[in-house]
Amino acid sequence: PAGEAQLEEDAADVDKRRAELEAKRQEEERQKQSQPVKRGLPRPVAPQTMIFEPSFEGSSEGNARPAAATALLQKAETMLHEEMGAMVTNDAFLFPTKGVPPLKKGA
Repeated sequence: PAGEAQLEEDAADVDKRRAELEAKRQEEERQKQSQPVKRGLPRPVAPQTMIFEPSFEGSSEGNARPAAATALLQKAETMLHEEMGAMVTNDAFLFPTKGVPPLKKGA
C-alpha cells in the first residue's frame, strides 16, 4: 500500500460529516444563549426603556437597620439592576425578537 493513491471520500460521507459539524456548531451557539432566549420566553421590545423600581426602601416598621447596612443593600440592588439591564440588552442585540427591528450597537 505504499504506492497506492488515497481513495476519494464518498460524497454522502462528506455531506454527513458537514451536517454533523453544523449541528455541533449550532448546539454550541445555543449553549451560549441565556435561559430566556433558549426557552423562547417573552422579552422586552425596547430594553433601553426598562425601569427597575427599588424594592428595598430601608427600614420598615419594627425592622430598623443601621445606615451602613441599608447603604450596602441599596448598592447591591443597584448593581443587580444594572446587570439585569445589561443581560437583557445583550440578548436583544444578539438574538432580536421576531418582528422587532434589531438594536443598534450603541443603544
